[in-house]
Amino acid sequence: MVPVFIWRVLRSTAIATVLIAPYLWVYHRNSAIAFLISSFWMMGNLVAWTAVVLTGIRPDREGKALPLLGFLAAKLVLLIGGVITLSMTAPHSRTQILAITGGITLVLLVLVLKALGAVIMNARTKSRERRQKSAGLVPAQDA
Repeated sequence: MVPVFIWRVLRSTAIATVLIAPYLWVYHRNSAIAFLISSFWMMGNLVAWTAVVLTGIRPDREGKALPLLGFLAAKLVLLIGGVITLSMTAPHSRTQILAITGGITLVLLVLVLKALGAVIMNARTKSRERRQKSAGLVPAQDA
């Protein structure tokens, strides 16, 4: 259901989160916990939004209202859970607020960097194919 690109983003984000959290743990344990929770919470949100968008835009599926409603409900539960968690753990120190913001932003940063990398690699591949074709290095395709 979830595209390979999103799984790669989630895997890279999880690795980055696991590498950054011990650094925060040394200086401020509560911030490390807040960073971990917010990062994994945002990864759950990314999966929920991906499911909502993919279910909503697929024209080939009849009767998609129930799955779409289920994914929207999961997204709503994640949103309400995040708000309740933030309000129950208040007041937050500045480092905790930065850690929460960093955990949420990390997922978006990895998503943008992965997308830019894919665009750059695709452009390089097409450029290489054009150069090879103009130099006559690409064999003619049989029709």
